[in-house]
Amino acid sequence: MKKRGLSEVVSTIILIVLVVIAASVVWAVVNKMIKEQTKSSNCLDVFEKVYLDNLYTCYNDTNNNLIFFIGIKDLDVDSVLVSVSGDSGYKSFEIPEKSAFTNLKMIDGSTNVELPGKNAGFSYKLDLGGLNIGKPYSIEVAPIIGGKQCEVSSSIKGIDNCQLLV
Repeated sequence: MKKRGLSEVVSTIILIVLVVIAASVVWAVVNKMIKEQTKSSNCLDVFEKVYLDNLYTCYNDTNNNLIFFIGIKDLDVDSVLVSVSGDSGYKSFEIPEKSAFTNLKMIDGSTNVELPGKNAGFSYKLDLGGLNIGKPYSIEVAPIIGGKQCEVSSSIKGIDNCQLLV
């Protein structure tokens, strides 16, 4: 009887090669999916590119207004989500490229609110009457890029009284 079979060494090597090939195929597919997901996500590296300026942010308790400054560094954004927290609650609103608001105005009093462009900034005045949030103590901004809301990129806690800053 002259039966010939594979030696144990040869069959082990074949199994190892098959496992390496299968792992390579799986890695190629997973790697491609990960790269596509990170390309479509525009929210990477936006921290502090949409920012609030503490020097130009304050609360006027006489007029019940919150004045704040939003700046945008080298970044294209669709809009910015602004969240204001106070003693009695919070309010969030979105500032698109151009829009008219009842409670939000440009610092010059214009009701045609605009979002700053690249490497620019604007000051806004928010009338807190009717918003039922009480005295504001924090404000946050989060950019919206490509229709997707990103994480909070800037926040101010402990908003100063405007009359004390004069």
